Amino acid sequence: VDQGGELVLQETGERFAINGLWPNQVRTTTVPPGGLDAPIIYGGYGQFSEFNGKNVEGRVVLMEFNSGNHWLHAASLGARAIVFIAPESSNWRQANTKFAEAPLDVPRFWLDREKGTYLREKIGADEKEVHLTSRMDWEKRPVWNVWGVFPGRDPVFKNETIIVQAY
Repeated sequence: VDQGGELVLQETGERFAINGLWPNQVRTTTVPPGGLDAPIIYGGYGQFSEFNGKNVEGRVVLMEFNSGNHWLHAASLGARAIVFIAPESSNWRQANTKFAEAPLDVPRFWLDREKGTYLREKIGADEKEVHLTSRMDWEKRPVWNVWGVFPGRDPVFKNETIIVQAY
């Protein structure tokens, strides 16, 4: 359960609400108590060439959401966290590329388009210091299975069983 998060641009004190993305296995988007202080850089669409001349290690990387799994390039270069700018439009394939099936220690966040674009322009080619807070906890919740049986009317297929599963 996402308890909320915030990115504060140290230079101006401007605050940006951020939302955590799906955890990397058991690793949620929780940052250490007291938050995380680090420089933020713009990483575009995450191509290695976009990181040329930039120190990524220990930085928060602001990236475009529709970047496929190239956020892993930032992670492999030592990014401390990644903040994605919401796109004008996207699809489920893009969303599916934003998590790892291993407990990778790189929290990823979502920032709305208007604020993300503003922050991107504010950063420019420079580094700016940010303070990042976020908490996401695993919680036990009751769940239910719902079963429904719809008898068929077609004489050829009425004894066939089709199972549909959704979560």
